[in-house]
Amino acid sequence: MGSLDLSDSEKFLLASSIEELVFLTEKASEVQRTIAFHAEGNGEAKLLMTIPGIDYYSAMTILGEIGDIARFSSPKKLVSYAGLAPRMRESGNSSIKGGISKEGSSVLRWILVSAVHSILRCRKGNGRLKKFYLHLIRRRKPKQVAVVATAKKLLRIIYAMLTEGEKYREGDDLLAYRKIRRMRSAATSVTPKDISKNLERLRGKVDILGGGYAVK
Repeated sequence: MGSLDLSDSEKFLLASSIEELVFLTEKASEVQRTIAFHAEGNGEAKLLMTIPGIDYYSAMTILGEIGDIARFSSPKKLVSYAGLAPRMRESGNSSIKGGISKEGSSVLRWILVSAVHSILRCRKGNGRLKKFYLHLIRRRKPKQVAVVATAKKLLRIIYAMLTEGEKYREGDDLLAYRKIRRMRSAATSVTPKDISKNLERLRGKVDILGGGYAVK
C-alpha cells in the first residue's frame, strides 16, 4: 500500500480532523446511551419499539416531536403536523392535490422516512406496510413517493397505538425483545454525570432543530 506525501500543514489538518471525528463519535455514543436510559423507563417508547424498524433512538425522537398524543384530535391532524399531508391548490371550482406540504416538524418527517427504510429491510413483521409500499411501486409510483406515503401510513398506525395503548399487531416478539435488551444494555452503561451532561447537550440540539418540547 502506498503512502501519502503530505506537507506539515496538511499532516496537521489531517490529524486535527481525525481527532475531531473520534471526539464526535465518542460524544454521539454518550448521547445514545443517555437516550437509552430514558427510553428504558418510557412505556410509550417500548410500545413503539414493537414496530420492526423502530429502535429506542427513533422511538424517543418520534415521541419527543409528537409530545402528548392527546393534543391531536385525529390522525389527520398529526399527519398535517408532520408535514405529510398533501398540498392543496384551487383550480376553478375544484381542488387539486399536490405533493406533501413539508410544513410542521421536519425532524418527525425525517425519522419516519428513516424508519420506513428500516422497515422495508426487516424480514419479519410489517406485512401491511410492505404490501402498501410494493402496491405503490407496482403502480409505477416513484420510490421516494412510495416511501413518503408509507411514512404517512406508519404515522397513522403510531397514532392508533399511542391513543389505544396497544403494541404493533404485526410485530415480531423476539425482535422486540432483542431491541429492549440492547436498549437496557446501553442504559446501564451510562452514569448520572453522563445523563446530566448530555441532557444539556440534547436541550441545545432541540433548540437548534426547532423542536417544540424541552428535554426533561
